[in-house]
Amino acid sequence: TTANVTGDKDQNGLFIGDVTLHSDATDNLSGVARTEYSLDNGQSWITITDPNNNAIMNENGLARILYRSEDIAGNLEEINDGGPLFMNR
Repeated sequence: TTANVTGDKDQNGLFIGDVTLHSDATDNLSGVARTEYSLDNGQSWITITDPNNNAIMNENGLARILYRSEDIAGNLEEINDGGPLFMNR
């Protein structure tokens, strides 16, 4: 799974307004069942339900973005670390 984050930034490089996480996952055997992300170090996970694999985030402050996918066979990918995310709302 790969992911990137986009959105408007202020002069200090902090995201302002909504932030979009776009993910891309492939599985050549059974197919991808779901992709999910976490903003609280993996304590809770949010499944991306958008058909274009976009998630809109509108939190405030500093978070570390983690993401992973699961295939239809039930294999859960290791957690990917997308690094810090600074949001100034």
